[in-house]
Amino acid sequence: MEMKAVEFVQENWGESPQAILYQQDCLQLLEDIVPRTRGKVQMIYLDPPFMSGRSFKAGVQVTDDAGKKKKVTMTAYQDRQDLESYTDLMSRVISGSRSLLRPDGTIFVHVDRRASGIVRGLLDECYGPDRLINEIIWCYESGGRSTRSFSHKHDTLFFYGNSRQYYFDLTAVPMDVRSSSSNHMKRSVDEEGRPYRSIRSGGREYRYYDDEAVYPSDVWTDIPHLQQRHPERRGFDTQKPEKLLQRVIRCSTRPGDLVCDLFTGSGTTAVAALREGRRFLGADESPVAVGIAATALCGLENRSFWIVGGGAAGGEVRLEADETLQPLSYTSPDTLREHLAPLAGIRSWARGKLDENGIFHRTDQDVNALRICDQWGNRRVFVTEERQA
Repeated sequence: MEMKAVEFVQENWGESPQAILYQQDCLQLLEDIVPRTRGKVQMIYLDPPFMSGRSFKAGVQVTDDAGKKKKVTMTAYQDRQDLESYTDLMSRVISGSRSLLRPDGTIFVHVDRRASGIVRGLLDECYGPDRLINEIIWCYESGGRSTRSFSHKHDTLFFYGNSRQYYFDLTAVPMDVRSSSSNHMKRSVDEEGRPYRSIRSGGREYRYYDDEAVYPSDVWTDIPHLQQRHPERRGFDTQKPEKLLQRVIRCSTRPGDLVCDLFTGSGTTAVAALREGRRFLGADESPVAVGIAATALCGLENRSFWIVGGGAAGGEVRLEADETLQPLSYTSPDTLREHLAPLAGIRSWARGKLDENGIFHRTDQDVNALRICDQWGNRRVFVTEERQA
């Protein structure tokens, strides 16, 4: 089967996008979008590299024609900056992104012990120490155990306001009472039969009724890290749980607000934003990350998104319809699988039209139809319904 690479600059699913994802370096993107996006973003979430010195992978599970499952891994990104280059990167991202925020907007920056001191200083320099709202500690139990130190089991989220009039709604993020930290409290029932937990402090009793909402403090112990077999897992090494982003988005934005993530990774922020009725603007220079994020967005029930940039990179195969492929526009996924079986490394397919401006307009996609495995593992096939004149 003859394959013809089709170059296009943008993929559109829908004409009024709820999410726009750029395959682009975040600093270059800031230069491009600040003039037209200044003062429009309600909340920025940054989950940057942590200066870990590691190479991070994305693993895709595929099934060959014999029905055997195999995991194919690809390098998603390199986190190998030295102190000087990392500080320069984060300084430019933090200062450059502030102009995107609305006056009542906020920013969350997610780091671990290696980068927290550097990032806290840069945020203080950009926003001012008095704009720090919270230093949130996210505790989790997954991962190995150290014998040379106390095990590292938390990340830090620095939460800053763009002004003193920042938007924040604690009532939007009630906790499950069963997951709140209450083991140290005494359980009782009042004279009306209402169960409650109580604690005495300073000579006073504080009661917390089971039928009343409980809200998180600045130490989050109720959101577990994603285990390897968790259904949310998309094979991305540093993927964060959707519940974490859901809490961040709900407390800092309203329905219809614009959320921005300049290190999009596997797309969790984008998915959480759209599920919560917000709009999304994001970027990642890794074609592997953008491909995984795009597949996650395709899996949403109500999705409308654009992916800008990337050309023909990222191990993706874009096929122009010919006599062999033209009938695929009207066939089932099973027939499509049969036709495309000779092509190696196909993970999913999209069907649509390529216009004269180089924009691919999706009309159909099945992210689970094809699981043909080779060393590439994460290719997506785009089949155009009409040939270019």
